Parts: sequence; C-alpha cells; structure tokens
Amino acid sequence: MPTINLEAPFYDSLRVQKTSQNFDCDPQIYLKRELKYDVPPLDSDWQIGLIVGPSGAGKTTVARQLLGESLYTGFDWARDKALIDNFPADMTTQQINFVLTAVGFSSIPAWIMPYNVLSNGEKFRADLALALSLGRENDVVAFDEYTSVVDRTVAKTASMALHKNIKKGRIKRRFVAVTCHYDLIEWLQPDWILDMESGACSGGCQRLRPEIHVEIRKTGKEFWKLFERHHYLRGNIPACNDYWCGFIDDKPACFTVVTNLQIRSIHAKRVSRLVVMPEFQGIGIGGKFLSAVAAHYRRNNWDVYANGRHAAFVSFMRRSPDWKQVCVNKAGRVVRYKKDNGTREYQKINRTTYTFRFRRGADKKYE
Repeated sequence: MPTINLEAPFYDSLRVQKTSQNFDCDPQIYLKRELKYDVPPLDSDWQIGLIVGPSGAGKTTVARQLLGESLYTGFDWARDKALIDNFPADMTTQQINFVLTAVGFSSIPAWIMPYNVLSNGEKFRADLALALSLGRENDVVAFDEYTSVVDRTVAKTASMALHKNIKKGRIKRRFVAVTCHYDLIEWLQPDWILDMESGACSGGCQRLRPEIHVEIRKTGKEFWKLFERHHYLRGNIPACNDYWCGFIDDKPACFTVVTNLQIRSIHAKRVSRLVVMPEFQGIGIGGKFLSAVAAHYRRNNWDVYANGRHAAFVSFMRRSPDWKQVCVNKAGRVVRYKKDNGTREYQKINRTTYTFRFRRGADKKYE
C-alpha cells in the first residue's frame, strides 16, 4: 500500500502558543500526516473511476500523485467572450455543441453568454465539457471537486449523462471524479472506487441506478414562461395549442406544445418547442416525454410529426424506433450588419431542420 508523507510548516507565533495552551493541543503532532491507499487499476480496461472521501481525507493529494497533470482544477474563463469561444481553437462549432450536450448542457442561449453570468450548475457543466475537450482520445481526465458547488439533482443527472455518453463511446476519454459525495456512486456507476476514508480500492458499483419517474400532465400556456428562456426560439406561442408538461417529484422538468397541422387534407398534429430544464438535461427524459405525448394523439388516430434542429433532438429521433425521418429542410436567411468602419456586410446563414413522423403502432408501448 503506497504512502504519502505530508508535513506542514510550524509557525511559533503568540496566537499559536495561546491557542495550543487553551485547548491542550500539541501542534507538532498534527503537522505530520500519512496517507495510505490502494492503487487503482489504472493499467486495466476501465472507463470511469471515482476517488471519494470526506473533506480533508487527502483526495486531491492522492489524485495529483496518481494522475498528475490529468487533474483538472479549473480554467481561467474569459469575461469578454461567449462560453463557446473559450474552447480550443481546433474544435469545430459542431464538436463544441456535441460535448456540451453530452454532459447535459443543452441550453443554447447559455452557450453564447460569458461564463461569469451563468448559474453554478451551468458553470459546472461548462467546466466538465471543457475538461473532456482537452487532450487526446482515451486520455485520462480527472475532475477535482466534482459536483461540489451544485445541488444534488444536477449532480445526479450530470453523472448519469456522463456515464451514458462515456460508456456508449460518444465521449472518448477515461474519466475520474474526485468528490466528497458518496450519493453519486449509483448515478456515476464507476468501474473502480478509491475510498480515502479507509484507503481501500474496490470494484465498480454493485447497486442499480434509481429509476426516474416522469408524470405527464396537460397544462396551460402559463407553464411556457418557466421554460422559455431555455429554448432557442423565444417568440410567443399561439393560445390555441395543447400544452404538456412533465413533472419529476412534482417539479416541472420538461415541456412541449402540440399544434394542428394540415398535410394534403389529412389532419395531423405537430409537437414542437420541446424544452428540458437544465437540471434534468442529458438523461434522456426529453425524447421519451415527446414520444409519450405523441402516443396519446396516435391512439386517437392522429398522425404526429415533430421537427427541430438541435443536435441532441436529431440524434435521439434518428436512434429511436418510434420515429422515422421524413423530411430535411435546408432553409437560409440573409443577415445584414454593420462593421466597425461603417460598411455594410451581408451573410447568408443556412439552417437545416429535420422532420420526423411518429410510427404507427409505436403508441402501444406507452399504454
């Protein structure tokens, strides 16, 4: 069992002497410390590791000893740049969008804001995405103080999203979380766990991840106000629609709108404005919620369509056996703006929108 010997300097000041005398504390005893720990199987075939223990147990010290420069402790984010402009210059916009979505950070409006104006939960996911963007394929990325500044809902859903995307090969990194939170074990599902309270290293999590139950209710238009700022389309929605909201533990988690759609004299419905609250992004509830709503109308003999262009939406719909892609619309618009020297510039922006149809018979699994 390896040992790290730590020794702090002793400052023999008047205050130190008085404090030591008042509490009968010999400072020389506490200036030296040994950290003993089992070495994790870093040379074996693993994808996710966890170094966990109470505060002051030596997690960061051991992580630095084991992983060296692979330990991510923070980044100096520019205050005068959008979040996505802080990522490495050799990354394409599509790659940046993907890694942000993969860690459960799918709020496009937040991507174009400076890092310093984001919430703590958004900052955590941005740091996590950046850490996973550094280095090369299959490199080890260790993240210190993992989920320490976010609420437990964000911590658990972010861990679930990270586990899913690493295990499915979408994030090609080996990841080590360094944290004091034991409640993440069943959500992160690591391949090995180094518990610094005892110094013992054990195999992966033997517990099943808890199920997430979403209660779907038909609601009013007023719920859109809760979700509006997290969607890239901020315009008003008509009052003649149906509005659906998904609740987790009675807390609004996802929202969508259903409108009438006329296609070749066949009555159909279109689901749109799918939004998932940031604390629940990345765990797959948005797509299943959308399918459950579509199944409700399909059982009443409506054809149901959905369209969008968000990468996470398109990826889910293409993988889902419930939906079939029926159309790709490549539209464009011309943007005019003024340069600093006063000259006018024109730029054409192409936007591709994908349309999917809910398959007939797919509604039976949602009965």
